[in-house]
Amino acid sequence: MDTTSSLIQIVEALFATAALRVAPADEPFWYTSGLFGPYYINTHFLYGSQEAAEQLLGVMDRELADESTAGQEALIAELQRETERQEAGTPVYRAVIDALVEVAAGLGAAAISGGARRDFFFSLPVARRLGLPHLAIFKGGGSCWSAAADVVSGGRFDGLAAGSRIVHVADLVTEASSYTRDWLPALRRLGLEIRDTVAVVDRVQGGAAVLEAEGVRLHALVRFDRELFVAAARAGHITAGQLEQILAYGADPRGYVRTFLRRHPNFLETMAARDTRTRERVERLRAMQL
Repeated sequence: MDTTSSLIQIVEALFATAALRVAPADEPFWYTSGLFGPYYINTHFLYGSQEAAEQLLGVMDRELADESTAGQEALIAELQRETERQEAGTPVYRAVIDALVEVAAGLGAAAISGGARRDFFFSLPVARRLGLPHLAIFKGGGSCWSAAADVVSGGRFDGLAAGSRIVHVADLVTEASSYTRDWLPALRRLGLEIRDTVAVVDRVQGGAAVLEAEGVRLHALVRFDRELFVAAARAGHITAGQLEQILAYGADPRGYVRTFLRRHPNFLETMAARDTRTRERVERLRAMQL
C-alpha cells in the first residue's frame, strides 16, 4: 500500500480498532525488550476490535494446550470457520485481508504459511481467498497443513512438491526473530522455498534487513515510518507532542530513552514503585546501561 488514499485507510483502521495506541507525551509504554517507547501495536485488533481479537486468542490458547497432531488440526479447523465468519461481517477486517490478498497474489505462491499465534488472524483467510493450501507452524516445531475447509493429516499436503514456493503471511515484523528462530527453519525442514513474506505492519526496526540476509523479501501493508505518523497527526489521531516523541523514537530508540530520562529524572523511581512487574522492567532497563 503506497498511495496516499491507501495510507489514510490503514491509519484509520489502526486507530478505529485501537490496534495502534499512542501514549501521552510523558507516559511511554514499556516493551518486552526492556526499553520503553511512545506507541504500542496490537495488529491482531484489526480483526475488528480488542474484544473480538482476544476471544479468538482465547480459542487458540485453549486448543494449543493440546500439542498433539489432532489438537493442532482441530484448532486450525476452528480458526478457519471463525476467521471466515468474522471477515464476512466485519468491514475493517475484510479490508485488511483484501489488501494482503492483493499483495500475496502477485508473488507466485504455491501455498501460504503462518505462525502461531497472531499470524493466523491473517494467513488463514489469505490462503482461503487465494484458494491455496495453508501451513500452520507452531512454536514447538510442529506444523499442520490445511486445504480449503479441510485439515490434512500426516504433515505434508499431497499436492505440494518439494521445493514449492511458500509465502509467509505475518501480523507484524519487528526484528524478524520469530522468522529466524521458528518459521524459516520449519519451512526449510519441509523442503519448501520462501522468497517473500507479507506482513500487515513493518515496525522498521531492522526486520527487513534480517530477512533480506536470509533471502526473503518483506512486503508490508504499512511501515511505521514518518509518513504514517505525519498522516495520523494530520487526521487528528495524535498531537504534535506525540508526533515529536514518535519521530524521535523512530530515529534512535535508545537515544529516545536517554533523552526522555534526562527530561524526566524521577520517572524510573516512580515506575519502580508502581508494582512488581514494572519494577522488574525498570531493573532490566537499568542493567542495559544506556
